[in-house]
Amino acid sequence: MNKLFVKFLILFTVTFTGCNTDLHTKRLAVDKLRESSTITVLEGFIDLSYVENKGMVFGVLSDIESNLKHYILIGITFGAILFMIYAIWRIRALSFCYHLPFFLILSGAFGNFINRLSSGYVVDFIHIYWKDIIDFPYIFNIADVLILIGEIMLIFLVIFRRDIFHKAAFNELSA
Repeated sequence: MNKLFVKFLILFTVTFTGCNTDLHTKRLAVDKLRESSTITVLEGFIDLSYVENKGMVFGVLSDIESNLKHYILIGITFGAILFMIYAIWRIRALSFCYHLPFFLILSGAFGNFINRLSSGYVVDFIHIYWKDIIDFPYIFNIADVLILIGEIMLIFLVIFRRDIFHKAAFNELSA
């Protein structure tokens, strides 16, 4: 079997699994958390609380009341998905480790995109804090975690392998 085919089959499986996991956990949050109070998972560290995020990451734009906001957020997410697909195409000749961050980001973007299309908002439910010392002020979801992990991996690859990304972006590598 072609190596390129196998690589992308695995990466699409990662994307499908990540997106599916995100959507499933959001359904669980709606079913189990919407009508209840906070559920403590790890005392002093992780709680589960239902929140409808009608904005972007960290609630950006959530205060704006407009029907247009919904379409703007869908457009931004769709644009990000298209950009990820374009970036993947540009670096298609690179190895698996260079593609994985893009596919993790893509899986999270798809999860939030589907959730926003179907509900008009994104379901968030994970709250992380450390006793009374550190309290992350935003509640998030699995899609946000996938996006964050992908972004961290991508930052490290760009910092430590900038030469490879530059060559791939300017088609100096053979496909």
